[in-house]
Amino acid sequence: MKEFTINIPQGVKISNLGFATSVVEKASSYTSDDINIKLNNSQYVNAKSILGLISLRYDASDEITVQIIGENENYSASNFERFIKKLVALYDEHN
Repeated sequence: MKEFTINIPQGVKISNLGFATSVVEKASSYTSDDINIKLNNSQYVNAKSILGLISLRYDASDEITVQIIGENENYSASNFERFIKKLVALYDEHN
């Protein structure tokens, strides 16, 4: 199992549906790994599930924790972490 946490800069507003859609598309490309996400101290949800991701409270979040389990977890964790950082930075640019 690999896990990483990314801090969301203060004032950054992440769009619930936009963020969720991007994450599901990317997470689904890692077919051999389970990828789970939680915001702050919430429960983990499946990153490949749009319903799970849109149920999270993005407006009150200051960190994203990702957990990856599977045969390619080292590769997946490294690439998925870069993706999430870029996605958060994209929202930071639009605020």
